[in-house]
Amino acid sequence: MFKYAVDRDRELITLIVGPAATADFLGRFEAEIRNTVLGHDELIILAGVSELTGKQIEQLAFQTAQRPRETEERESNLVLVAGTDLEFGVARMYAAYRQKPERLTQVFRDLQQALEWLQLPGDYLKTAPFISHPGA
Repeated sequence: MFKYAVDRDRELITLIVGPAATADFLGRFEAEIRNTVLGHDELIILAGVSELTGKQIEQLAFQTAQRPRETEERESNLVLVAGTDLEFGVARMYAAYRQKPERLTQVFRDLQQALEWLQLPGDYLKTAPFISHPGA
């Protein structure tokens, strides 16, 4: 399962990734959605992710980091939120592989801290226009 929202006014992509998400599926999301809104910040919330192996995370991050992109208009932020120790480890690995000089990357355990860091209101997720997908 995953759901996402593209907020063009705030230049933000929000992705909530659930337990059924696989590396292949997330790779397709990368190709289809993320590259259509270049230069947007990204907020990725891990919610029960347990199916991804370290090798899959490395491959996904490498593929997305190496994918040719059009010119980005501004520096963008990548923010990951993890609720469990496993998700935090997954997020740190993904962030390490995706690190670029022009992209600030942060990993948080607390959603409110992540929203504050992105300068978003505390109730942002209640108002974001999410689109849900089964994900596998």
